Amino acid sequence: MPVLIYTLCALALAMHVESAWLAAGCWLYVLLRSLHSAIHCTTNRVVYRFAAFVASAVLLALLWSGLVALRVRAN
Repeated sequence: MPVLIYTLCALALAMHVESAWLAAGCWLYVLLRSLHSAIHCTTNRVVYRFAAFVASAVLLALLWSGLVALRVRAN
């Protein structure tokens, strides 16, 4: 999944997409992945770790959908 966020950011930069929701979403993704890592390194409660993982995966899918929608709308 980190490769997908790196690719998303690189494409957004290459396409000159300047969107506040995209930047906020990417930072939220980083926070969710950090939360996932913190849970893994401390309590390692699988239920909480899985919730953080699913939330970050859903957010990543929404970010990709939003970037595609912006690109389609621009053409």
